[in-house]
Amino acid sequence: RGMTDRWTLAIGAPVIHYQNSVGLESTGSNIDAIHAQVGYSSPQLNGAFGSLKVNLVSQAQQTLSSLGYQPIGQSDREFVGDVQIASLYQFYKSDRFKLLSKTMIGLPTGPQADPNDLAALDNSGQSSIEQQIIFNYRVFGPLTLAAKVFYHYNLADKVEKRVPLDANDSLPAQDQTEKLDRKIGDAGGAGVSATYEIFSRLALSGGLEFQSKAADRFSGSMPYDYAMLDAGTNSTYQLVKFGLAYSTVQSYFKQESFMPFIASFEFSDTIAGTNMPHITTNELWLTMFF
Repeated sequence: RGMTDRWTLAIGAPVIHYQNSVGLESTGSNIDAIHAQVGYSSPQLNGAFGSLKVNLVSQAQQTLSSLGYQPIGQSDREFVGDVQIASLYQFYKSDRFKLLSKTMIGLPTGPQADPNDLAALDNSGQSSIEQQIIFNYRVFGPLTLAAKVFYHYNLADKVEKRVPLDANDSLPAQDQTEKLDRKIGDAGGAGVSATYEIFSRLALSGGLEFQSKAADRFSGSMPYDYAMLDAGTNSTYQLVKFGLAYSTVQSYFKQESFMPFIASFEFSDTIAGTNMPHITTNELWLTMFF
């Protein structure tokens, strides 16, 4: 909502539909071939080979169950993520140059990850503040260049996690669950983009973005190896973005449209990174102003 001609407030509540299919599979056992080579005459060897002929998938699921973990399989759930409040203030504007401050506050309204679910999402239930400074420069008529810098600060909180005893404890037991002090690593980055207006309402854009994130920090009061939870949580990434947007904002001010809104499609792809999966994203956005 536009509070003044320079200041806009916005609120968003993401509804997340999460589906995955994780499975265990065991193939290529050569136990029968080895047994045939050594022969079947020894009862002791026959018994030893018999004990090796186990269903590894079933054994793995039984091990997980004995440790209190949920079975690995398909998951389909829907939930409301962290609510975000955004403040946008345009503190400078001229015919060619615009300078915008964007502040985003994340509220921990989403669920925290279940420590008993190895496939649980761990990107909600967090408090954060992000500050962006965005520069726009109209080179000529339809072409605009933009740049931004941002810093994302995560507030310290508490979270339940299973903590390993040491580096060899890859599946901590259920009685190693503890409510920990957590500080998710802060992140900072920058981006550049170019937008070309094809018509008065339609625009094409492309850009490049970089981010670096510090490692998370966990601490507790038990004799566990908390550093194992910190390992690999620092990250960097570079991604490219391409977009197509349809906007009635300018035509609304000219009284040519009944309502100001922006409908856009954005494609992004991770082209480099450290401790970051290769993610390709397709997003549809509808931004409405009241």
